[in-house]
Amino acid sequence: MKRVATIILSLAVMALTASTVAAQEAKPFATTFDAENATALVDVQQVMVAAVGPDAKSAADALSQALRGAKGVTLVMDASPLGDINEKSDDEIFAAAAVYPVQGVVAVRTFPAADKQFVAVLAYRSKDGTVRRSASVMSNQRLDPAQISDSSTQAEVKPVPSEPVEDKSELAQELAKKTDLKAAAIATIKAEELLRGKYNRQYVHFGPEMWEAYQGVFNEPIDGTDFYNAIRQPELAEQYGTWNALRTGLLVGGGAAAALGGGLLFVGLPNDTNETLVVAGSVALSTAAGAIIWGLLIDPHPISEPEARQKADEFNTSLRRELGVK
Repeated sequence: MKRVATIILSLAVMALTASTVAAQEAKPFATTFDAENATALVDVQQVMVAAVGPDAKSAADALSQALRGAKGVTLVMDASPLGDINEKSDDEIFAAAAVYPVQGVVAVRTFPAADKQFVAVLAYRSKDGTVRRSASVMSNQRLDPAQISDSSTQAEVKPVPSEPVEDKSELAQELAKKTDLKAAAIATIKAEELLRGKYNRQYVHFGPEMWEAYQGVFNEPIDGTDFYNAIRQPELAEQYGTWNALRTGLLVGGGAAAALGGGLLFVGLPNDTNETLVVAGSVALSTAAGAIIWGLLIDPHPISEPEARQKADEFNTSLRRELGVK
């Protein structure tokens, strides 16, 4: 008996070890980041974490989770609004992220190492480009804040040359032209930022789960009628509302019928002579079961989830074209 217990204990230890190893392989950077080292790398309130390459998502998700749990950080967004960035350089990613409501960007890349490990390479840059930090860390190891290198620079201030100009009227005209061009450029930039901000609030994207839809960079959950209205599909929204109302009615009505049938049987069964109550209760329960099963089988969505994703992509493309943003 003791030998059997020993064998069972050994098998349990082996199973626990195997599950731990599997968990580490599934999320190799789960223990790499925490609030301390994450804020040592990123010291702003709003930040974008960009996973560059398909293998970088685990490290990027772990860093994002650590930042969301850090004090003072109010917004952590991913780089999905930037589109495909797997072939882009850090400079291209930072430039594309400049129009979003963040104060800095972290580009996360991972590379395979020995013994099924990975190396995460992190590059952080503030929006004005003056703060630059980088670090690298092995999977299943904690990032030591002392390993973060800082190559921040002060914003360069160029002195204005003071050269004598003979014709002051020409200088005034030239300055006026430059002032007008600068004002026009600033107005154009502001208009583009407003349009980009509108797109950032309205575009629709999906999460990893079925029918997990969000709107905007702040990931506002939307489902059902709200989802179809968000992608400008009023007919689908109406169809969803109709089917969902039917589904809700069947489930609620079935529940009420089940309660009624149960009550009739409760009253009628102890009294064998009251067959009417028993029959009525049985019919009510049968009707309730049918209504509930029918309601559970109804899918209120008029289209499949892959079709919904495709329509969301088409809406985003149309919205970008409408607003004139890339």
